[in-house]
Amino acid sequence: MKHTPGPWTIRKEKRTVLICDEYGNHIAAIRPVKRYGIAGDDLSNAEFIVHACNSHYKQKATIDELLEACKAMERISALWLPTETSEEHKDEAIALHHARGKILNAISKAGAA
Repeated sequence: MKHTPGPWTIRKEKRTVLICDEYGNHIAAIRPVKRYGIAGDDLSNAEFIVHACNSHYKQKATIDELLEACKAMERISALWLPTETSEEHKDEAIALHHARGKILNAISKAGAA
């Protein structure tokens, strides 16, 4: 399913709040509904929707960058993780082993998403 790319904006016309694409084309309209005694703040709802949609792309880009950083760190840690270590560097080796496990887990989860 394809949707209108961001960024999205808000425009108010009379009693209707419009969600628009970056060129001002209408994507959705939020109109007051006061049935059953329930009414929300239409402008706040529109702001929430637009913020969530616009933030999605920023978060996805950040996640992609973090995934690439994790993959790079995993490759580095695989090279530096000692098979044997002296007592003097035991704590560092344990910390590196645990960090590598967390990195591999994050990479695995990202691959499943």
